[in-house]
Amino acid sequence: DVSTGWAFLVAALAAAVAIAAGAACWTAIGDDTARATLTHARTSVSLAFRFGPHGGIVRAYTEARWREVAGRYVPTPWECAYGAYERHGDAMVPVDGDVAWVLSEGRLSYWRARLVGIAYRYGGEAIRTTPPQAAAR
Repeated sequence: DVSTGWAFLVAALAAAVAIAAGAACWTAIGDDTARATLTHARTSVSLAFRFGPHGGIVRAYTEARWREVAGRYVPTPWECAYGAYERHGDAMVPVDGDVAWVLSEGRLSYWRARLVGIAYRYGGEAIRTTPPQAAAR
């Protein structure tokens, strides 16, 4: 559904938007991992981002995202994993992802996506591209 899709989109774009807006507080937590914290008024949210050797995000994770269980909301570990990156215009973009709850009995994947095209504005110029795999099909 659309609301679930936003989870992938938000995680995928959070780092770029926060950096551009200067709104995120970044803390290194390892050689390839950093925590981004966004604060608005008295509310703060954090995600840990792991970066691959190509510099792109390969995983976003939080220990506690609210999940509905039997009519109650419980804080639950949550992650978004990113697969391949492809060039779109001048940008490298993650083109597939998987969003899951991380439960004691294992990963419960509840949303998967594969980008088949992209349209955006950059410097006033409209750009529309199709990933190489989609174009070859």
